Amino acid sequence: MPDKRLLSRQEAASYCGMSVPVFERVCPIAPLDLGDTRLHRWDIERINAWIDGMQRHIVNSNDDADEAWLAKAGQ
Repeated sequence: MPDKRLLSRQEAASYCGMSVPVFERVCPIAPLDLGDTRLHRWDIERINAWIDGMQRHIVNSNDDADEAWLAKAGQ
């Protein structure tokens, strides 16, 4: 994990393993506005929470698919 909590646009994109254009398109986290667009910063804890939420959604979706398959197989 980076040694700072607030990341620039480039740093936040890199932290997520994305290019800046992809990060801007998919990340729902609004930056903190520190008075100038050059000073917009993304909170790493909010980025982590967003990613954790995506992982929970994927796990739950897989669980639902498994249950549907098992129910169908048991018919």
